[in-house]
Amino acid sequence: MREEELTLEKKEYISLLFLLYGEVLTESIKRRMRQFYLDDFSLSEIAENEKVSRNAIHESLRNGAQKLMKLEKKSWVKKNYKNLT
Repeated sequence: MREEELTLEKKEYISLLFLLYGEVLTESIKRRMRQFYLDDFSLSEIAENEKVSRNAIHESLRNGAQKLMKLEKKSWVKKNYKNLT
């Protein structure tokens, strides 16, 4: 149960970062992150819609999240995330 809570917290955090900084991402990564983090599509659903492998979607999401977290390092969101929720 605790592990699921951390996963949900991380998903919420990345969703917030996406809303704040998503415009810096490529269109394909932005589309995939929107579907996964905001529209609650599964990796398989996104892969099927885009006719690519599930692994390709996973890598796009991972790369997008890493880029967003790197951008966020110097911002106030990281320090104040708990106050926002």
